[in-house]
Amino acid sequence: MSFTRDMLDAFRIAALGLSAVTLIAFSVSPTSAAGPEDDLWGGKRTFAASLSADNQTTLTDSDGTGDVRIVFDIASKTITWEVSYRGLTSPVTAVRIHGPAQPGTNGGPIIDLGVGGVASPIHGSAAIAAGHVQYLLLGWTYVSIATTRYPGGEIRGKVDVVPPPRTRGEGPTQ
Repeated sequence: MSFTRDMLDAFRIAALGLSAVTLIAFSVSPTSAAGPEDDLWGGKRTFAASLSADNQTTLTDSDGTGDVRIVFDIASKTITWEVSYRGLTSPVTAVRIHGPAQPGTNGGPIIDLGVGGVASPIHGSAAIAAGHVQYLLLGWTYVSIATTRYPGGEIRGKVDVVPPPRTRGEGPTQ
């Protein structure tokens, strides 16, 4: 089956429409639609990433690994983070959230989590722009740790949302 130009244009328009609906749906926080007592997330979203050289888009010869935990506070529009790493080949020069990027592609740095000579674990917090929240929610971000040997990034990992904890009576019965 071959696609005509009109069919491809219709598909592109539909895809853009679906993207817009998704962004609008995610931009409304649960606490604005329901009371805080109904928010299974507790007014926060948690994200995590596992970092390794295997996730880099360019080859790095590193056995380094790392873990990232990010918590987005809906009310204050801030994120807090903890980054730990081990086994890197040289001193750390930067730790950043990058986006927007699909898996296997590169995005620009959007938030510095640590710069120059930071020791593991790294803790911090910062305000986050609404557009960057959308990147987090849609899975379009990754964390990269750059070193003196690998200034483009030695290890990296995709940032994914962590589901909220289940409450009693939710999910399948055992």
